[in-house]
Amino acid sequence: MKMRDPIGIEFYRTLNEINFGVSIPDALKNLSNRIDCPDLKIFTISVIIQRETGGNLAEILENNGKVIRERFKFQGK
Repeated sequence: MKMRDPIGIEFYRTLNEINFGVSIPDALKNLSNRIDCPDLKIFTISVIIQRETGGNLAEILENNGKVIRERFKFQGK
């Protein structure tokens, strides 16, 4: 799946980091540091924790999506 810029470039950069030997948690932390977005920080932390502890990644991401959508509703967007 192809993402539009500018986020597509950042995910591509993260993928390249992983392919060149950066650990997945470090590559995700780098992504989160490059982009100042609370939703992305939630995503990266969730993926890192899931990789360390196990669990259902799809369920975790679904719950994150619900939280983000509810926050947008709350903010009146």
